[in-house]
Amino acid sequence: MKMLVFQSPLFAPYLPDDCQVNPNVLGFELAHWLSLELAKARTITSYPNAEDWGWFLDFAEGGVEYMICCSGSAEDGGAFEWRVYVEAPKKLFRKGSPGPASATLLEGIRAVLTRAGIPVADEDDQA
Repeated sequence: MKMLVFQSPLFAPYLPDDCQVNPNVLGFELAHWLSLELAKARTITSYPNAEDWGWFLDFAEGGVEYMICCSGSAEDGGAFEWRVYVEAPKKLFRKGSPGPASATLLEGIRAVLTRAGIPVADEDDQA
């Protein structure tokens, strides 16, 4: 699975760590901002939803549902590292296949981040 990885203080949490989903598991501010920016580009998502690993946005197209997953953590020295990836939601205990539209969606997310002046790197997750 391909992930977009970047560092930015733009999405630093405004609430303390003990108010997060889990300690040092961030991403609400990123997911919220991303939903607004994608809506401006006419890609409509849900409001952010929480998971143990971070936050996600629901997106549906052509009868297929996707999760836009946003997670981050504060590195030593206060730098924030963020990851965004797209996957199909789990159905009946089986992990969904991202499908061909997920690559297009991920490229749209990359474009939104790049327009905001955020340099983005690719990372392949082997999990």
